Amino acid sequence: MPKPWNWPLWLHRQVDQDCDSGSTLVELMITLAIASLMLAILASMFRSQLQTYQITIDQSEALQNTWIALSWLKRDLQATQNASISSNKRQVTLWVPHVSSSDRSQIKWRKVIYLFQREKAQLQRSVHGSYNVVAEGIVDFNVSMDQVKRIATITVASMEGSKKIQLSTKVWLRNLR
Repeated sequence: MPKPWNWPLWLHRQVDQDCDSGSTLVELMITLAIASLMLAILASMFRSQLQTYQITIDQSEALQNTWIALSWLKRDLQATQNASISSNKRQVTLWVPHVSSSDRSQIKWRKVIYLFQREKAQLQRSVHGSYNVVAEGIVDFNVSMDQVKRIATITVASMEGSKKIQLSTKVWLRNLR
């Protein structure tokens, strides 16, 4: 028979027979309060992260719209033979090369018009009179040309969400006459 002092002390715990071993109402309320506080903190963090994600998506879409408009106009400006800007700076008329499918040996020049519509927040491209939307959400558009240096400066800005995103580039007009 083993001696009682050889056993670990935690096995010899004295249990008071008068004490109930269950949890009390106060302990239960404290546990619920801590759990609800943790849930509130987690919900707040989730909502904050969701808002940050939505803002990032909006800014990404605005940047993409601006970049698309800039790349279309840059491509046509690099190939243009003749360019003119309207007095209100909302319309740019370009003559770009076009090779027909029937006769690939001869280059024809066609008229391409870029029209900025501030009311609709769109940049439109017209070929043969039909306007196609190049980019939406555009809030500012500016093209300036230096005929001596043969350089055009394009500035396009868009806004989706809370920030205005503005991109600008300089294009060498290599075919300009």
